[in-house]
Amino acid sequence: MSLTSFLRLPFLLSLLSLQIYYAFPLPPLPTRSTSILSNSANEIPSPIHRRSTPLPSSSNTSVPLLTLTLPSNQQYHLLNSLNHTKLSLFAQLKTGSSIPKENLQFTNSTLSSPQVEITSSYNSGNLLVTSSTPLTSFILSQNIHQRGSMSDSGIPVYNEKNVTRSTVETYCRRLICLESEDKEKVWKEVEGVVGRECLENLKSKHKLKKSLQHFGSTFKSHFPYYYGTCSKCGCKSEFLGFKVTEEGEEMKSSRREIYFCGECREFDFFERYNTLLPIIKSRRGRCGEYSMLTYTLLSLYHPTRWIIDWNDHVWIEVEIEDEWIHFDPCEGIVDDKDLYRKWGKVGKVVVAFWRKGVEDVTGEYFEGGEERRKGEEVEEAVVLGGDILREEFGDEE
Repeated sequence: MSLTSFLRLPFLLSLLSLQIYYAFPLPPLPTRSTSILSNSANEIPSPIHRRSTPLPSSSNTSVPLLTLTLPSNQQYHLLNSLNHTKLSLFAQLKTGSSIPKENLQFTNSTLSSPQVEITSSYNSGNLLVTSSTPLTSFILSQNIHQRGSMSDSGIPVYNEKNVTRSTVETYCRRLICLESEDKEKVWKEVEGVVGRECLENLKSKHKLKKSLQHFGSTFKSHFPYYYGTCSKCGCKSEFLGFKVTEEGEEMKSSRREIYFCGECREFDFFERYNTLLPIIKSRRGRCGEYSMLTYTLLSLYHPTRWIIDWNDHVWIEVEIEDEWIHFDPCEGIVDDKDLYRKWGKVGKVVVAFWRKGVEDVTGEYFEGGEERRKGEEVEEAVVLGGDILREEFGDEE
């Protein structure tokens, strides 16, 4: 059964807050001050900025799917958006040539329980996802280390409990992978970027907070936050969406983000690496990449925790004098647990991961978190995550 013929029923499950233009002969590119992609009233804004607000919950939320069928019957799909220009660009990128406008045949659909269909189409490389909604994040989290479609029995039911469990399990797996990195090699590579003295001061517990502040400002200057700047001309690119990583790169990268530069008319790519050496080499990352990198550096000499905010941000904590000290490598800020409230973020679930287990630390960063996360089975998921990590690392002192 084709993807478009299957997806017709209304989507009823409540969503939780968990995350290319030219197809000849389309009109010429507008001026740089105008977005080349905002041609649809149904367009969902691309999640480029990390200080996002929670996704709204709705018991009758539908998930849009746009399908482009070429004369050859080859189909390309756009999830969570109805933007024709984005899908035309994606098809052009995939086929390697411009597609005449008269050959573009679009069909709109609405997804309902599409887990097998999304997985199959995503793995084929023909599905572009424009935003990480809770549903797509849940489905694709089941698909991190495998190719091919999954059977109905192989995918957990999408509900609040399973979303929470899946999220915790995913980050536990990522932490286990992080701990398998060659930390000494990572340290040496970063030392070549930020300087030996900057890192040497991090080895000692003496004045560690001050050393961490110096390291934070230095790290931020050498590893800037990636906002979608074109690597070819330096202009701001438009985010088109993300797709499955290229064949053979599954264990290095979780997905590939695709951008299009209206200035030089070139595609650009941002790999969301799961391994650290490519991040150091590219010096391109966001909070996910840089939190993994700094976790690995600091955990070599000090107890360190990886902190995941369900509302789209990641940072670390370092134990200094029996206290967990907050460190945000993207901001270069140390010991400011009120930082995210100052941004205006509304915390829902914040969880700490480290070799000794998993801990719900929402209350340390946001007031009233206990009330907002009711019904999400956080406590049960935290216990499960702790069991996974203890099984992997043992009961360390």
